[in-house]
Amino acid sequence: MSFIEALGHREELADGGRYLCRLLANVAIDSAASLTEDELTNALQRLDRRGMVEFTDALVRVLQGTDESKQPDLWSGAIKRLIGRPFDQDQRSPEPAGRMVDLALAMGDRLDEAAETIHFFLTPVSSRQFGSVVHRIAETDFPSDFPTRR
Repeated sequence: MSFIEALGHREELADGGRYLCRLLANVAIDSAASLTEDELTNALQRLDRRGMVEFTDALVRVLQGTDESKQPDLWSGAIKRLIGRPFDQDQRSPEPAGRMVDLALAMGDRLDEAAETIHFFLTPVSSRQFGSVVHRIAETDFPSDFPTRR
């Protein structure tokens, strides 16, 4: 079974499936030439909702672990390319959407660009989930510092 095929069997691999999703995120960011665009699209489309959460969580961790001065290049050079592609409707759910919000928040002053990229993933959420998102936003400087637009 190939690496890409294994992504479609994430649940059967138990903890190994989680690490496989993390590996995909890191390979896609650090070794973009290792996967063709078709292979990358195929790999991402094999992820189920939980796989999307694990994949997105890995992207958040990489972005947060990157020096702030290098985050814009990482965003535009790799992460935006990864999440700005077509995904199946089934991959949209509140869990990956919440991690996408964290990804956008990690972009700091480029929040508007990040929000534009992640809008496909945003879905209606329960009041509990909404409160969690609002709490995460409130923990940042955005409520007072982010410029008002429109």
